[in-house]
Amino acid sequence: MRRCTGLLSAGVVTLMLTCLVGCNHGQTDAERLVTTAFQGFVYVGSFPVGDYTPPKHGYEPKAIPDRFESGRIYVFHYVGRLDDASFAVTELPSRLRAAGAKVLEAPSSTSDLPSVDPGDRAWRVVFVYGGLRGTIYNALDLELFHRGGLAKGGNYNSFVLRFDRG
Repeated sequence: MRRCTGLLSAGVVTLMLTCLVGCNHGQTDAERLVTTAFQGFVYVGSFPVGDYTPPKHGYEPKAIPDRFESGRIYVFHYVGRLDDASFAVTELPSRLRAAGAKVLEAPSSTSDLPSVDPGDRAWRVVFVYGGLRGTIYNALDLELFHRGGLAKGGNYNSFVLRFDRG
């Protein structure tokens, strides 16, 4: 009986370790990339690729999709204060690399970032992950701007993720 209990315990520990190492808590590679890159953000919607600025969208958090597709944009908001320049130059490229992506293009300093008029592009980071090429950029969200941000002193930008094939 003691031998069966020992084998059963060893089997349970092996199963738990397999799940911890191999299952990654049920996340796909793309989900892992997105949850790492957008930690602290809320996902608010997905839309077909169109203009640079995302279409009008809601602000209620939604579940992150199980699958990400080329030809669509995925929109995120940061709740609270965020230094966009610092995020684009250091934090976002670091997060992408930590998730296993290869960063192809990112601003190297805050002086690389253009002055922003409403709706104009401020920065973008381009990366490759698996068979997809991704771009993350920020776009002024005029509705957020007029509503006073997501929180007092909050951020007025939508952060957009776009995947394209290779």
